[in-house]
Amino acid sequence: MKKKTFIFQIIIIVALAAASIPANLPAQMLGEAPVASPSASPPPRGPGEAGKPVSEGQPQSIADTIAIPKPPEGGRDESAAKPASTEINPLTQKDYSWYLKSGDKSPKWNEFIEPAFQSFDSGNFATAGIFLQRAYDAGCRDPLILFRLALIKESREGYIEAANMYLEAAKGVEKRYPGHPISRGIHKHVGRSLYKVDRPAEALPFITEALRHSPNDFMMLLMAGQILRSIGENDKARIALEKALTVERPAGSDGLDSIRPVLHELILATFALQNVGMCSKYVEQMTSLDPSDQVASIYRRKIAEIENKRRERELIKRLTE
Repeated sequence: MKKKTFIFQIIIIVALAAASIPANLPAQMLGEAPVASPSASPPPRGPGEAGKPVSEGQPQSIADTIAIPKPPEGGRDESAAKPASTEINPLTQKDYSWYLKSGDKSPKWNEFIEPAFQSFDSGNFATAGIFLQRAYDAGCRDPLILFRLALIKESREGYIEAANMYLEAAKGVEKRYPGHPISRGIHKHVGRSLYKVDRPAEALPFITEALRHSPNDFMMLLMAGQILRSIGENDKARIALEKALTVERPAGSDGLDSIRPVLHELILATFALQNVGMCSKYVEQMTSLDPSDQVASIYRRKIAEIENKRRERELIKRLTE
């Protein structure tokens, strides 16, 4: 009787999933590069005040420029392409065997785990989300469950809840699953999610650790640069940001909107370091890409004022010698 009841529950869950939750997670939520989407909408800003225009001291946030595409509206579309990362990503493949060996098991949620993994790995994120949520509501805090549920929450713009789940997963994953790829890969997800919900002090250690494993990650370098500059570590920020200019940017973000925040941050960091020559270099680089850029215009005037005062001092010195 119990088996029949559970089968009936699965039928109900699948029906609910088809009507309520998007089927496809954006590829970058699974560790892949962002994919341009006509339905993309920017998530909340990173450090700084939400909704303010770019101005002096308020450069454009990376969270505004490399947005997580909004999942398609409606229910599961069987013809929709599945994210390629569900086939190759080491963070989300063959986890059920890891769970059986080392996972947090309990009669309270065991029945939800296998269908959750199967649904997720087959690309049916709608059904997976319901099973994962049921396991979570029953008390499951296994890192692999938390990680997958956080991916789904983030794809549905539940950024605060996702950040807390990533953070909780990161605290227990190395102890429970030593050697699992997620023990290295989760730092990027935690750092990104904390950054997006304006918790930069918490995000920075995870971003730093992510860069230790992936030193050429454009998004992590840019986030690190923004946070470091915001706390006054301008030279460290400059190093991270200059490297961001040299590495490959994610697919779909190679245009001006991805390079603009890097140059804005470099202008601010080098000006704070009183390195007028270097600041002028980045001002000119930004102006060559967008002559109407507001930040570049402001700092060109500041640099001109500094140069005028320097020439005045030199003239006065020569006249008084």
